[in-house]
Amino acid sequence: MIPAVMRNDPCLAARPDMRRSMEEWWGGSLWDPRDPSSGEFFGTDFTCGSSMRDVLAALRLSDGESERLALAVAEGDLVEAERLLAASADVTPALHLALQIGAAPETVELLAACCSRLNVWLPEPAVVTWARATCRAALSGRPLRGATAKLDSLLLAGADVNSIGRGCETALHILARTLQLLWQESQRYSLRSKSLSREIQETQHELNKLWHDLVSRGADASMADGESSSALERLSATQCTDLLVSKRRTYAMRRYHHARTNLQSARVKARCTTGCPKSLGFLVQGSYGFVVRVVGLVLSCSS
Repeated sequence: MIPAVMRNDPCLAARPDMRRSMEEWWGGSLWDPRDPSSGEFFGTDFTCGSSMRDVLAALRLSDGESERLALAVAEGDLVEAERLLAASADVTPALHLALQIGAAPETVELLAACCSRLNVWLPEPAVVTWARATCRAALSGRPLRGATAKLDSLLLAGADVNSIGRGCETALHILARTLQLLWQESQRYSLRSKSLSREIQETQHELNKLWHDLVSRGADASMADGESSSALERLSATQCTDLLVSKRRTYAMRRYHHARTNLQSARVKARCTTGCPKSLGFLVQGSYGFVVRVVGLVLSCSS
């Protein structure tokens, strides 16, 4: 869809053919409108669907290295993938394919480190593709292990966590839509099937963690999408409360675990210490910036 700021343009309303063309372009463009030079390889009027099969067909090279790299990624052959990357194969479609099929974090890290077009629409920015693939896996009941590691690999390679996809939606918008859908499903099945409702709640809990991971890595929850709505506005009041509660529980458990680990390590050091009685101080720094000083006394050594 075209952005909301252009949707009510009287010039577009007077030219329905142009409006349809723009809708198609925004729905399946293979290049970034903010960087027109990125689309020179594809021609002047090239649009296609959002499926990775269409993207691979559009990016077919004469030597076929891009297709062989995508095949190696699909088969999980990292040795062949490294060989093709050394031969200057186009890594962008292979990276998006790896994100879509749920490849291992090591594969995503390898491809992301070699990709220089992480924020270009091929067919969308890499972080947006990651968000769509992760939410699709959550809705299908697949585990989300390694999702944060893949995100970190993309961001470390230079991807923008606030990059926009079709409809001007960021990764947070996609996550918010999925949370909204899961919340509606949980309300529907809460009285019918307790086991199914429990599975939906577990998936919501995993997505809540991903929400906090995105925000802690710089994702802006106030950015508006193509319908002039922020990611938070996509959520209900109950969902916003659940996000805050899960945030408190997560950070409180981290502080507790951090303090307990440091206390145990100090006790071990105290047992191994010999010599005169001395005081042992150590610092436990919490997640909110405050510092708690814990002082323990080492027992006097036996005379």
